[in-house]
Amino acid sequence: MKKIKKLIWMTFPIIGLVIFLIIVAGAFSVGSNMNLNNFDSENTGARCSFGEINFEMWNEAFSRSGIFAGQDQLFIRMAAEFNVDPVLFATIAMHETGWGTSRAAILYNNPGGLMGASGLMRFETLADGMRVMGRTLNNIINERGATTLEELRDIYAPLGADNDPTGLNHHWLPTVISIANQFGGLTMNCETTTGEFGMPLDDPIVVTSHFGLRRDPTGHGYRMHNGIDFGQPLGMPVRASLRGRVVRIQHSNSGWGNMILLEHGGVWTLYAHLQDIAVHQDQEVMQGEQIGTVGSTGNSTGPHLHFEIQMEFLGGQVDPAPLLGIYRD
Repeated sequence: MKKIKKLIWMTFPIIGLVIFLIIVAGAFSVGSNMNLNNFDSENTGARCSFGEINFEMWNEAFSRSGIFAGQDQLFIRMAAEFNVDPVLFATIAMHETGWGTSRAAILYNNPGGLMGASGLMRFETLADGMRVMGRTLNNIINERGATTLEELRDIYAPLGADNDPTGLNHHWLPTVISIANQFGGLTMNCETTTGEFGMPLDDPIVVTSHFGLRRDPTGHGYRMHNGIDFGQPLGMPVRASLRGRVVRIQHSNSGWGNMILLEHGGVWTLYAHLQDIAVHQDQEVMQGEQIGTVGSTGNSTGPHLHFEIQMEFLGGQVDPAPLLGIYRD
């Protein structure tokens, strides 16, 4: 079984040290048949399609890809020409252009967000832009040997870079993993891709309330907020942060409202205030799979997702922000 590298930074140093030592020692065992130490890249990172494109998911993803809609065969041809995974090719393009809606994509035919001496590079046709992007990826992957998403991250969005003062590069890996999974999983080099908690929502990620003591927005004084709130419009997809099993579904007009609880082997993720629920009890779900939509059910003051991570060996909820690569100022 492959070993999983997890870089977990918690708000409190003692808790972070405990998690680090437990993972390094391989001592995480909570009496479940699903153990986080036994998760391989297929389970927790970008899924692997083992050389085959999942065309059902591929086509669905391209149907909402802005100016790239209908261009999926061009992506496949270009990926083959430059010996690059077509899912990775599409994933990088979607990440760099906001799913085909950015200025670079619409005005400049620049799916890779490539920069020149005078700023964004402009290409005559989308095929021209994709060809330069393909050559770039070929150089990075096949010549420089950056075959895992972590290695690509270190080139595309290195952590601690001088040009990233607000720490946005921390979002690159989980976002790319989520996008790749929406396309059905990587088809090359994914056997060495390590995993971590993925974002439960698609971009843009907007945190409206962090973990910790806060003034209750419903007017009940100060209370402990055991999760993190993401503000998004009604009906936006909510996705599983890790592969797991649905252990509880709640339909309610109070409290958490419509809620899903997933179990991952001594670890649980909770998704609350949903508008719709797209899974059923005991269903197995993959990381990045849509499980519901953003809502405002229960005790809610507006459309948002309340997201929690609960760890058995730590006795309850922990701050999801560092595990998702979100760092406060």
